[in-house]
Order: sequence, then structure tokens, then C-alpha cells
Amino acid sequence: MSETLFSPMWYRVAALKPRLRANIRVQRQRYRGDDWYLLIDDASERVVRIGADAYAFIGRCDGQRTAQGVWDFLAGEAGESLPAQDGLLRLMMRLQESGLLSFDRRPDVGSVFERRRKRERRQRIGELNPLFFRVRLGDPSALLRRLAPLGRLLFGAAGLWLWCAALALAAVAAVLQIDPLAAHASELSRGTRLLWLTWLIYPPVKLIHELAHGLAVRRWGGEAREWGVSLLVLMPVPWVDVSAANGFRRGHQRLVVSAAGILAELALAAVALLVWSMVEAGVVRDAAMVVMLVAAVSTLLVNGNPLLRFDGYYVLVDLFDLPNLAPRSRRWWQQGLRRRLLGLDPADALFPARGESAWLFAYQPLSWLYRLGLCTGIVLWLGNRTPLFAYVAAAWFGWTLLAKPTVDLFKALLDDRLPEANRMRARLLAVVLAVVLPVGLFAVPVPDVTVAQGIVWLPDDARLRADVEGFIEPLSRRDGDRVQAGDVVARLRNDQLLTRREELAREIEGLEIEWFRQLRADPARAAITDQRMRASRHEATRIDEQIAALTVRAARTGRLVIPQQADLPGRFLPRGEVFGMVFDGQPSRVRVALPNAEATLLEDLEGVEVRLADAPGSAVTAELLGQVPAAGMRLPSAALGNAAGGDMVVDPADADGLATLQAVVWVDLRLPVDVSAFSGGRAAVRFEHSPASIASQAWRQLRQLLLGHFDPNGAAWIR
Repeated sequence: MSETLFSPMWYRVAALKPRLRANIRVQRQRYRGDDWYLLIDDASERVVRIGADAYAFIGRCDGQRTAQGVWDFLAGEAGESLPAQDGLLRLMMRLQESGLLSFDRRPDVGSVFERRRKRERRQRIGELNPLFFRVRLGDPSALLRRLAPLGRLLFGAAGLWLWCAALALAAVAAVLQIDPLAAHASELSRGTRLLWLTWLIYPPVKLIHELAHGLAVRRWGGEAREWGVSLLVLMPVPWVDVSAANGFRRGHQRLVVSAAGILAELALAAVALLVWSMVEAGVVRDAAMVVMLVAAVSTLLVNGNPLLRFDGYYVLVDLFDLPNLAPRSRRWWQQGLRRRLLGLDPADALFPARGESAWLFAYQPLSWLYRLGLCTGIVLWLGNRTPLFAYVAAAWFGWTLLAKPTVDLFKALLDDRLPEANRMRARLLAVVLAVVLPVGLFAVPVPDVTVAQGIVWLPDDARLRADVEGFIEPLSRRDGDRVQAGDVVARLRNDQLLTRREELAREIEGLEIEWFRQLRADPARAAITDQRMRASRHEATRIDEQIAALTVRAARTGRLVIPQQADLPGRFLPRGEVFGMVFDGQPSRVRVALPNAEATLLEDLEGVEVRLADAPGSAVTAELLGQVPAAGMRLPSAALGNAAGGDMVVDPADADGLATLQAVVWVDLRLPVDVSAFSGGRAAVRFEHSPASIASQAWRQLRQLLLGHFDPNGAAWIR
């Protein structure tokens, strides 16, 4: 069923004579084969973009015909789509409040739009953000006029070449110094110096960013009439209104104005990198690093990201001809959901231009997901520093991103203005969302599992390892052979050890002769020679032990397991490398490193399932042997760290790759007797707990996440 073209409120404006104000200039723009119209107020530089259907009505509002007369004309005009009256009412209200549209009289205008005004007033109040305050400081036109020559230089051919050269030079410098840059950034992030330098440097960087926008819009004759300061997450951030760029006829001009701030920050980052390369360690070098970090994070996460309605969004819109992408994507989803869930075809349906459907489909959900992730990151960042503001931010973001859309959804489903034929369907859907969905989330138990990585862990005497480095000779025994404790399995060759042993033998022989000669003639020198001889003999003993260790013997009775037997002869084995094991029939063990918060779940354990890396397709049931009583900050094997492809995040400064950034608990599992695994191999472990509801599992995960960033007792409000 289609929504009606007619509105019950239309009769109150039907007799009014709307007209565009005399100072309004209309400019046509073409995107993807469709016409769009800009209503430009040259006095205030206010710009409103409307589609061709809406302009078919507004463009005929000349103050001579009534709203009903224009409507009747459009209704009888062949080939023109007819806008819905509700949409025209909203448009007229928007234009009137923007000062672009006037009426011949005012008696009923307030009553017509009062409900809409109250709703939008509530919406504006709802959009107030306690972490984002905006203060207007005036008109920057005078300053921009004085700097206009600089704008013409920067946003011309010379400025483009200069910008490209600076970025190319900085890119080369970054590639050549990537390791020192990473080390400096890591060192700076460990203390509070990064935070304070960021607070000092971020506002000037943003001031240059906004100044670039103002100079760019001034470069092509536009005006920036407002500027001010916003308080974004407790940090002052300048802003400037360059909406006049929407009226530029050429797309590349609008594109440059949108990208001006990003270009300025990238140029600042390039200059900062060159400064960083030329100065020694100190405050100046730290400040240059902070400028690079601010420009990079700001460009990637906020300003340059098209999923937020900042510079990157407008660059995307102008680059791919996607006018009003965000509101149109939201409207596209709203109409699609109403059509599929309620069976309502909107009277003023949105018809995408050629190639627009994919953009409209993807933008709104991706934008919402990105905002959710960004807000979560802000809350966690605040939790490490000012928990009080973090709680406020979490409550606010939860309301704006989750609770408020849910409330709006129920209001739409319970709206009495829905057609009667669809009202029951909407009520039924509301009941499902209000009753069935919560029951499914809070009352229905689902499998609860913890997934982790482990390492196959055998006793040291079961491993065949090279205690001394050397080249391995042809093996004495083969994979699968039965060996006894003490049997020779492999021999290594180390010519340096043999040569050094011969040198020591000659040296000791010479020292003995010299000692006997000096014993009577010069006892003092004989004592010194004796010390040298003792040191040489001690080194010879150590070399003999190493030479003996070149012969690798089985430390226990069992079956040989040498996975890469054919590749071993002639291969160089570093000291400590394991090349096989002796499997004695005892069950293999798997050692798992669990985050401390997840280790508490082992108290409620119903089963353990293990998949070995060499047989990922088969799962085996394991037995929990126990866990190390106290949590630590080290892994049992570097293979479990993210530096080696594991899941646990390790400290980049730890050369061994064993030091973790969070407390972990070691858990030992026993595999079945008939399962043999190579020591050191990875294992995927699945701990199965008692079933729990989705809501309780989500709350547990959220609580664990927040406890890592917030004070557990809630006492340290500001740190």
C-alpha cells in the first residue's frame, strides 16, 4: 500500500502565497545526470540544496499563486512527478526558517508548523553533546581579505607543486627512518608528555586547518562569515563556516575547499618530519613528532574519514557527485524498511541516479558502525585519564547511537497517522521488538565459549634440541624408530669448536713447559703462568662439553618424531632449536595463555576442545590439568604473541616477544593418549562454559573491556 500524497494539514497553507525572497539566487547543478538546485542567500551566504521535484514547486512560488494553485498546476502538468504534501510542508518550513521563503500573511503559518517546530526543537536539544560545545567568535572576513594573496599562492599551480614536493620529500624521509620514527613514537606514548604536548599543539594545528578552508573559499570569491571555537573532548578546536563553497559552479573548486584542511595538515606533517630529521632529541623533536601524530590521527580517524560528516565526507560527495549523500542514505534506508516491514510505498519515494544505489545502501550502516567504534575508543581513552567524563560520554553516546534510534523506531511504529490497513502490522512488529527480542536476548541461553591459542608443551627431556649450534650430519635414526634413553639420534658438526680445541691443547702444552721452566727460576712468574694454564684448561673443559653436546641423544625411551627429517642433513641448527621429540606414549600437553579476566571463567567449565595446527580439521577433547595460581606478564612461548602471529599483544620493546601488556594466566591441558603433537606447535583451544543468555555474555565482555580502562572502585575520578 502506498502512503498518500495528501496531508491533513495542507488546507491551512493552501490559501497562502509563498514566494522566494528577492535576494535569493538560484543556481542549477548537475550530478549523475540529475538536476539539483541551490537556493543561495548572497547576503548571509546561506545555501540550501533541493532536488528537481522540490524545485518544481518552489520555483513556481512567485507570490502571485497560492500553494494550492501551484500544487494543482503540478498535478495537471504532464510528465512531472508530484511531490507529497507532507514533504512540501517540511520544505516550506525549512526555507522559511532559513529566511529564504516568505508568505503573504502569517496568521496560520505558526499553527501549521508548530508541531514540527516543537519536534525539531526537541531534536536540537537531544543533539546537544556534553563533550562538544561550540562558541561563535565573529566574522573572519577582514582577516581573510588581508591574507587573500597567500590563498591565491597556495591554491594555485605554484602551491600545488610546492605541496607535492614537500610530501614526496617527507615520504622518502619517512621510508628511510621508519624504525627510529616508530621507536620515538612508542617511547613518547609511554609517559604523560604526549598528552600535554597534544593539548598544546592540537589547537594551533586546527587553526591552520580552518584557516586553509577560509583561504580556499576566498580564493574563488566565496565568503566565510562565521568562525569560532569548539570544545571537543575537553580540547579547544577552531572552526570556520565555508558553506558558501556549495555555490561554486565548478566541482574542482568545491573539492579543493573541502580538502583544504586535509592538505594543510599533510603539509604540516611533512614539515614536521623534516624538522624531526634535522634536530637532536629534545622538546623540539618531541613537538615535531606530536604534529605528525596529530595530523595522521586527525586525517585518518576524523577529518579525512568520509564516514563522518567532516572534510572527507564533502570530498567524497564532490569527487563522486553524490549530493546530500548522508541524509539521502538515511532516507533510502527508512523508506526501504517501511516498504519491507510495513508494506508502505512512500508517496515521495527516493529514486537513486545511475550508480548511486550502492552508495546509498552502504553509507548509512558503515557510518553508524564507524561512529560507534570511534565513540567506544573515545570512552576508553577518557577512562584511562578522566573516568568521570568517560561515564558521561558513555551515557551520552549510548543514548544518541543506541537508545534514541530505538525510541524513534517505536514512535514510528505506533504512529496513529499510519494507514489503517498497515497499522496492525506495525503494532505487531512493535510487540515483537518489545517482547520477543528482549526475551531472546535476556532469557534464552545460548552456548558460551572462550577461544584461545595454546602451544603444545612437552617436558624438556622429551625434546630433541641442539644444545650447541652446528651443521647436522646424516641422522643415525629415522622418524618413527623406537629408541632407548641414551641412544644417539643425530650428530652435528662445528669446525670452529674442533679448531679451538686443538688451539687450546697446544696452548696448554706450551704453558706446562713454561711453568716447569719458571718453577725454580722465577716462582712469581710461574704463579702467573699457572693461572693462565688453569684458565685455558677450564675453557678446554667447556669446549669438550660443547663438543660432546654435538652428539644429540634421546633422554627417554620412546618413539622418534622428526617432522622434517629429509630437510635436516646439512642444515645449520642454531643453539636451542628443537628438531624433534621422543614420544613415550604419555599424553601430550597444551599450555594456554588466557587473559586474567577470562581465566575466572574456568570455574564454570563443561568441556575443552583442541584443534592442533597440523590437523586443524579434527577436534579432540582435552582435560584441564590446572593453572598457574598467580597471573603474570609473560607468555610461555613467543609463538602466542602478536609479533609471531598469535592473539596476545606483546610489548614491542621486548626482544624475546614474551612480555605482555596485560596479565595472563597459564593453563595446562592434557590431550588424549592416542594424539601425538609436535612440541612447539600451535593449538586452537575452545573452552565450553554453561549456556548463558546473549545479554549476560555481552555484559560480561563489556565489563571486562571497561575494567581494563576504568578504575575498578570508581574512586579515581580524575587521574
